[in-house]
Amino acid sequence: MSGPGASHAPYGPSLLPPPPPPPTGFATTSPPPLPAGWTEHLTPAGVPYYHHALSQHSTYLRPENPHAPAHANGKPKSNSSKPRKPKPKPKPEKPERPVSKQKVPGSGWWRVRTSRGNVFFRDGVRGVSVWEVPEEVADAVAALEREEREEHESLKRRARAAEIAEGGEWKSVQMDVEHAADDGPEERDEDLEHEAREAAERWKAEEAAAEAARRVEQAQALREAQERAAAEEAAAALPLPELAPEEARVRFRQMLDELNVSPLMPAEDALALLAADARYTVLKGAAERLEVWNEYCRAAASARAAAAASGSAAPKLSAEDEFLNLLHSDVTSTRTSWTDWRRKWKKERRFWGWAGDREREARFRQWLRVLGERKRGEREAAERRFGEMLAEASVDASRPWAEVKKQLASDPRYDAVGSASLREELYTAHVASLRAASSAPQAKHASKLERQQRALHERQAHVGQELARAERQAEHSRSLLGAEEGERDFGSLLVDAVRDLDARWEDALRTLRPDPRFARSRLAPARQKAMFDEHLGALRRRQVHALEALFAAHAPALNTPFSDLPLTLVTSLPATKLGLTPRTLEAEYERWQARRRTDARREFDEMLRENSFVTFWARARKLAQRAEGEGDGGLGQGVQLEETAAYGDEEEFVSEEADALGGLAKRAAEVGLNEVAKVLQGDRRWRAWDWMGAEREAWVREWMEGLKAPGRSVHTAEA
Repeated sequence: MSGPGASHAPYGPSLLPPPPPPPTGFATTSPPPLPAGWTEHLTPAGVPYYHHALSQHSTYLRPENPHAPAHANGKPKSNSSKPRKPKPKPKPEKPERPVSKQKVPGSGWWRVRTSRGNVFFRDGVRGVSVWEVPEEVADAVAALEREEREEHESLKRRARAAEIAEGGEWKSVQMDVEHAADDGPEERDEDLEHEAREAAERWKAEEAAAEAARRVEQAQALREAQERAAAEEAAAALPLPELAPEEARVRFRQMLDELNVSPLMPAEDALALLAADARYTVLKGAAERLEVWNEYCRAAASARAAAAASGSAAPKLSAEDEFLNLLHSDVTSTRTSWTDWRRKWKKERRFWGWAGDREREARFRQWLRVLGERKRGEREAAERRFGEMLAEASVDASRPWAEVKKQLASDPRYDAVGSASLREELYTAHVASLRAASSAPQAKHASKLERQQRALHERQAHVGQELARAERQAEHSRSLLGAEEGERDFGSLLVDAVRDLDARWEDALRTLRPDPRFARSRLAPARQKAMFDEHLGALRRRQVHALEALFAAHAPALNTPFSDLPLTLVTSLPATKLGLTPRTLEAEYERWQARRRTDARREFDEMLRENSFVTFWARARKLAQRAEGEGDGGLGQGVQLEETAAYGDEEEFVSEEADALGGLAKRAAEVGLNEVAKVLQGDRRWRAWDWMGAEREAWVREWMEGLKAPGRSVHTAEA
């Protein structure tokens, strides 16, 4: 450094000798670049130091750059090729999880920090978590963040002050360097280098200690925050204090007494019913609960026995009386509907313990009529007492009702009339009567026509009151629409809207609700669901009848197999509607054939009973067999058997004389199954069993054998 200014700066790094040239065989290299965020600076003594702007951290040691090339650190490049180590597999990224939380002051929200530095908010009451700051705690969160920033700035200021204070040490180092300037160049260089190295080591040690202290402080603050949060959570989740054993038994016994549990119930059933009560858990063990239950049962049994012995026990009400007590105590409004009241009490013994739904509903309707008459009488009595109140108050007829009612509002007879409009009507009628009464002296001399007009006006006022009352009753009746009309509306809605057999109630509701008939029906949801199921059943029966009609058209005989039916039945409309596959269609056909054969067998027996030919000759044959068994050699004398037997188009009259000659016995012996078949072969019910001839003959033979022989006289019972 030459120039006039060089002599004025005898101290500092400008007087240091230049560095020696690099050794032979080494390339001249510059130091590696600094990592991102680091900058290089010089102290007043010319010693370089390095500062990280983001963390506000300073050090005299040059930070290493892991991304710098290998030859940039001043070491010679080696020409020998060394085996390159395989790159380590990247470690799997740890899942993000909460690491700390802090309660937002004045609310139930918590601010939670995750392992990746993210922040979210959680409502501890509702269990809801959101990433954005909730509006209801935005101000509190802003205040909390402001406090944290102020604390952080305070820490930075303290660190900066400590750094400035430690800068004085470097001033002393500079003075030492200046005092050493008089020494030789080599000694001065060695002293400066030695002191700079010692100062750098001291700074590094102090920085490491300060960094460790900061980390300890942060860890302690984080641990305290976590402990506070854990304490708050533990306080929120603290169980109720344990009761003393005797106090717990007393609480459990009080629960049994208050609920009035029947001591005749089994212990398992009774304790299961009490599990919903919060006091059930005061006793932890099942044995303790059973012991208290047994004590309660013994005490209840003793109390009942004592009451029965003293005759003070209340007489037990019948099921009908209990139902009536429930009805009279609970139904106090004529607007109560049977459906709603039944839904409310259907699980109560007092409700279902007497009669059936039909009788209970009839008694409910009867009570509504009685209640309506009673309320009507109460209204009339209240109106009468209201008129007496007006008469006692000496109301001025010229004053308007708005002023008069303030004077009368404190009288209980005023509130007895519940309608404000009715009070005004009664006051108007009272004023009219007062005016009529005031004109009574002059009315003595009035004509008959004037008296009639006055009476007419009074009558009109009375009629107006009756009409108003009738209108109110009619409005009440209109509000109680019958369920029958609602069911008709809802039924027509189902017919129009629901046509698929596989329709579901939840899906059908979306189609039914927009229709005005749905709201107009005013049926209970359970009744609507029942009508929906009945409608689906009717749709299914309709398709089944249509399918059976197709079966009957293609299978006229009782023995037609399923394979003879046309294949188009599988794709027919009824089969498609019912969702039948070929296998299920065959099963449906077999069930239909079984029902059809059962009906045909019943019709066959009816045919045998209806045919007089078969009945007559079967009975005659039985009579002949009985006569032969008695040894009469014939049917004998005195047999009363006069019947008309139809044999084709011929009628044969059998009399007692023919019987005596033995013709009836001979003819009866000749009549067999062939003759019966000839007579019945024209009947459809006979021909239906042509494919089972042997079974059909067995049925005829069994039926003929089962007939009884006729008596020998009108006074002889059949054998």
